[in-house]
Amino acid sequence: QPIVMKGEEFTAFLGESIYHIFAFSYHAENGTWVQIPMQIDDKDDSTHIWVPGELRNRILNERDEIIFMAKDMGDQVPVPWEWIDNPESRLNERYEIVASDPNNPGVQKYVYFYLSSTLIDTATGYMAYTPAPPGNGADVIYGLSYVEGHNDGGVSDRWEITEAIGGNGADLLDRQKARGTGIALGFWYLDLTENDFIFVRIDTVTGKVRIGRRLWLSIYGLYSFDLPMYYYPYSVDNKGASGTIDPSFAVISHIRQ
Repeated sequence: QPIVMKGEEFTAFLGESIYHIFAFSYHAENGTWVQIPMQIDDKDDSTHIWVPGELRNRILNERDEIIFMAKDMGDQVPVPWEWIDNPESRLNERYEIVASDPNNPGVQKYVYFYLSSTLIDTATGYMAYTPAPPGNGADVIYGLSYVEGHNDGGVSDRWEITEAIGGNGADLLDRQKARGTGIALGFWYLDLTENDFIFVRIDTVTGKVRIGRRLWLSIYGLYSFDLPMYYYPYSVDNKGASGTIDPSFAVISHIRQ
């Protein structure tokens, strides 16, 4: 499971560079620290999923999201002064995050967040991304357990379960179909299919733990809407279509995918 936290939970780190924030798990059996994959995504306000890469301020604020995987958490440190080997981090506060198994609340795991400009990011990420060629939406997303490819219009046309988790790499997806009905301009009956959606662009934010992908489409080039998705190592989170249809142009009575 991915764990997503807000920047407001890390008040002592607010205003600091996101490149100076690191996550470590502690392993009691041998007293060692392991840096774990994490990422921080900028959010501009509560109405948007993320900020595209070119607009990121790369400074932690209250709305930003900090993401890591529950499976990377470790043990609780035995004493408060048990610390990573980094002198600068000792000059700053650290945060201890604890998570419980909802099916077994007595099982708890811990992760520790440190602030230091002298730490180096050495954690191996879980996600990979192949950008689309200019002008179309044929990008590819790679999680630990799946591959999702897209056609020129940015719509999924390839789903694979990787051999690494017991799949055979076969393409499971035949096609995706979409239907929409409604009235436009008070008299024009809309009978839409997936072929009526026109590719506009893709906004992405890529990281070690998740990829944010927002596909922008339009209907007949007149009304635009977006389909935001989050891709994690073992799961995909569909945020639902967003956008507002001008009721003076069209009233959609039915949408099915």
